Amino acid sequence: IEQSSPYYAWRAIFSQLLGLEATTEPNLQRQRVASLIAAKPEFEGRASLLNPVLPVEFPESELVAEMSPKARAETARHLLLQLFRAAVNSRPTMLMVDDAQWLDSASWALADAVHRQVRPVLLVLVARIAEEERTEDFRRFVGRDGIGRLQLGRLSRDEMVTLVCQRIGATSLPDTVVKLIWEKAEGHPLFSEELAYVLRDRHLIRIDNGACSVSAELGALDAVRFPDTVQGVVTHRIDNLALPQQLTLKVASVLGRTFELGVLREVHPVAEDRAGLEQQLHELTRLDLVRFAAPELERTYTFKHAITQEVAYGLLPFAQRRRLHRAVAEWFEKGSELAAAYALLAYHWKNAEVPEKALEYLDKAGEQALNRDYANERAVGFLTEAIELDTTLGQPDNALELRRARRYRQLGEAYFNLAKYAEGHTHLERTLSLLGHPLPGSRWGEAANLLTAVVRQGWHRLAHSINRRAA
Repeated sequence: IEQSSPYYAWRAIFSQLLGLEATTEPNLQRQRVASLIAAKPEFEGRASLLNPVLPVEFPESELVAEMSPKARAETARHLLLQLFRAAVNSRPTMLMVDDAQWLDSASWALADAVHRQVRPVLLVLVARIAEEERTEDFRRFVGRDGIGRLQLGRLSRDEMVTLVCQRIGATSLPDTVVKLIWEKAEGHPLFSEELAYVLRDRHLIRIDNGACSVSAELGALDAVRFPDTVQGVVTHRIDNLALPQQLTLKVASVLGRTFELGVLREVHPVAEDRAGLEQQLHELTRLDLVRFAAPELERTYTFKHAITQEVAYGLLPFAQRRRLHRAVAEWFEKGSELAAAYALLAYHWKNAEVPEKALEYLDKAGEQALNRDYANERAVGFLTEAIELDTTLGQPDNALELRRARRYRQLGEAYFNLAKYAEGHTHLERTLSLLGHPLPGSRWGEAANLLTAVVRQGWHRLAHSINRRAA
């Protein structure tokens, strides 16, 4: 979901830099941004280009409406760069972006611009990207001069002990606990943490004033069985929650890695549990399964780790998933800013197994990515998914051919914008075929088409000449 949202990773950064976290009132935030850009002539008539990044909604001016998609994208990046530079104001600044494997192309482009044009800034990107998953944006960025790469391996035994002590509030660990966690997790940070939490939550260890001890009545820890994977340990922790807490965590997983209390309350299937959701989230935060998304965002939470969200989601029965995705999609459709939620709506309707609605929003998200954001890679993703979904529906309706042709035409345009001309040519050929004008398959066919066109034009000219003489 985050990869489908332009500049998603930069939203919290700019909110912090511009002091917008002081209030959640949209009008006050809009006034704050307006005052910051009022004295900057380059922002005049262009403020709406900041809408995808800032929690404001400036009306679109005629100047912006007349811009080409490429000009909009380049101007938006320039304005954001100016805001960033002004906020940093030549102070030494460290900017850290976690989970950079989910950055969209616009976010990568802005990170590249900050790296090249803003001083003094230390830009730290943390990512988990396998070799086969590395995008062109990632490869282009890490190939820049001045970019250093540090590949993190597993923790050493001493590092693992330090990490676990920090997480559970202990000054040291008994040797039996160290041995158990080290042999199971083998230096995997998250696995080590989750095992420590299991030991704590099951009262297998006790922590008094920082001193960690093994519960005497339980005997040797060696006899206790634990799951062999981090996903198994997370599943074990969720299964040991109270049933209302389990359901709340699973419902939240449908909303995404980050979720708001208000939305969770709206879609929670048990009406009598909605009033107590804040208390449940407080307990889930204490157990370190979720946390506040940011200190200033009191009603916005995030899963501690993507694996925690994935495991919670995987524990939902398919029928319940479909109902929840439908509830979320219907909630988003009630919002006033529907255009900002096209990608989310496509995602939720698809998982609600309502393909017609999913196809509608995939088309809208693809067109928006292509024509508004000039985000060609995202456009390719949306349009390709739409084509695949349309193929599975298998509706032989001639009335849909124009819509299908438009989809292929947009896909071809996106590929051409990415300088992938062979793919672009293929999809534009498909467009012509759907419109009933396929390209000839041989040179004889090309010659026949050319001759037909010459005869047709000659006839038009002759008829025009005859009509003029008659007049």
